[in-house]
Amino acid sequence: MNQIDHDPKTIEHIPNEKRQPKWIWKAGWALVALFWILFLIDGINWPQIMLGVGTGCFLVSWVADTAGLNVPASWRSKAPRH
Repeated sequence: MNQIDHDPKTIEHIPNEKRQPKWIWKAGWALVALFWILFLIDGINWPQIMLGVGTGCFLVSWVADTAGLNVPASWRSKAPRH
């Protein structure tokens, strides 16, 4: 059997996982913050709304990269029994 017993108190880990350097995300968030500051000075308009959409997309991609797009085993549905 090739399943590994998981302790519910431990975090799953992929030993050879490769991720982007963290400075890329810090620079990206700094750029997003700069755009927000610049656009909020003018008042609310369509470019700001699009900036909000872009920020949401950036946030989703950051979370996906940080989490590695892995779903914890405890969240996965069980295979149906036949």
